[in-house]
Amino acid sequence: AYSRPVILSRRPAQSEGAVIVDGHTRVPCQFIRTRGVFDDFVNPASSASHNPFEFTDVVGTELEARLVPYILLDFNEGSGTMLNDGGTGHQIGRAWLSGDYEWLSDGWTGPAIRLKGGKIALRAKSFPHGAYTFSTRVRVNAKAAEAQPLAADGDHWQGITTEGLRIDLLPDGRIKARREIGGGLTGEAISGDGLRDGWNHLVVTHDLQSIRIFLNGKLSAEAPVSKPGYQRTHSAPTIGFSGIAKTKQGKNAPTFTGDLDQIEIIGTALDASAVQALYGKGQWMAK
Repeated sequence: AYSRPVILSRRPAQSEGAVIVDGHTRVPCQFIRTRGVFDDFVNPASSASHNPFEFTDVVGTELEARLVPYILLDFNEGSGTMLNDGGTGHQIGRAWLSGDYEWLSDGWTGPAIRLKGGKIALRAKSFPHGAYTFSTRVRVNAKAAEAQPLAADGDHWQGITTEGLRIDLLPDGRIKARREIGGGLTGEAISGDGLRDGWNHLVVTHDLQSIRIFLNGKLSAEAPVSKPGYQRTHSAPTIGFSGIAKTKQGKNAPTFTGDLDQIEIIGTALDASAVQALYGKGQWMAK
């Protein structure tokens, strides 16, 4: 039997709610010109593994959005421990839940997750290693007694301790973001505003030269960093917990307690207009 050909075209899901509808759209990106090879960044004998870079090594260019590392966790699974990444990789199992948590039906949109001592882990090899943007919808129902790491990363691989961008919720509801390289603080920003009741949109960007915090679409804090640094290979943040963040008594910092939805990690630092568009649209790139 013969019939006319059937033409199928794919329409991106939630395209009306995405800032980038076409993955071929070019977006500005920031990089460190390392002049090195992969082994330089995993071999502790190499000076490159200790982030020896200066601002003259930072370059800007444009890439198609589909080539930018992008992690999207929208929690639309509604159950289970494995989280389906709806970003550029579209892989299931690049993030997973552990510890004490609860699935919610009244998320920012659809289901959400409530961390109650639990955490969200990410596969390191899918994480951006240079400049990046961390975006999430967050709701906190009670003030914390101590600072809680909302997203923090650290790596003890081969005896080298590094820490990239760390985002903390302070007891007064404000957000602190800081960057360390080789155990030394290179930059820190604290939001001028605290989280309000209900769902908030939190964005933290690191463009290799500065740290910016946006709350509900508006710039709330900005601070320069003293030197650029990449995210160490094989290192990714844990959301809701940090093995490196410590209290004054030397114990692990308390875990984050609150509700999270629509976590997006984008391999470039969005500017103010792009953050405003993300706040209004709801998602950076269409699936």
